[in-house]
Amino acid sequence: MEGCVAAKNSTETLRRAGRTLAREGFLAAVQGMRNVNLGGFVLEFGPRKNTGSGFVELTLLTEGGRVRR
Repeated sequence: MEGCVAAKNSTETLRRAGRTLAREGFLAAVQGMRNVNLGGFVLEFGPRKNTGSGFVELTLLTEGGRVRR
């Protein structure tokens, strides 16, 4: 799940940064992302907020290979 969110976030950031990608444009794109809904998972960045989400979910696999939350 985390990989999917990271890929969607990266894709959206690159789209917002534009065709002439540079560090400054990339950072501006990230910092301008407010309430970005990635299919039910919302990210919020800002000038001093570099972590898009504080959500954490612990998932365990049982000995039988089942998912346990």
